[in-house]
Amino acid sequence: MAALTLLGCVVRKQPSWLHKIIHSPLFVSLLNCIKNDTDVPVVMSSVLIITTLLPIVPSSVGQYLQDIFEGFSRLSSWKLKPPAIVPEVHILHLQVAVYSLFHRLYGMYPCNFLSYLRSNYGKDNSAEFNQIIL
Repeated sequence: MAALTLLGCVVRKQPSWLHKIIHSPLFVSLLNCIKNDTDVPVVMSSVLIITTLLPIVPSSVGQYLQDIFEGFSRLSSWKLKPPAIVPEVHILHLQVAVYSLFHRLYGMYPCNFLSYLRSNYGKDNSAEFNQIIL
């Protein structure tokens, strides 16, 4: 958590070398956090860092879009089924972070993101889509 806090401070300062983070194992670790971790403060920090990085390096993120979409889908499903024994306030804060990620993805990659949502939440899962995404 301390490392994520430090990274968040660095990302908010936007140094000139920030684009190099995307090509480092650090970014892959952030993606793994949103795709696998269940510690809500860690996941929330990772989501916010990724959300902040997206407009800074939009062309470099292209190869990781599918992983970001999968992380978004996983975390948005926590609205219906949160991990065991997580305080409600943590889930509410995470929902705000996922909401900001949704807006960033939809604003920057609308065609890719809508295509992912259609394929992931097709006609078979429309009730789940309405409860989670809407």
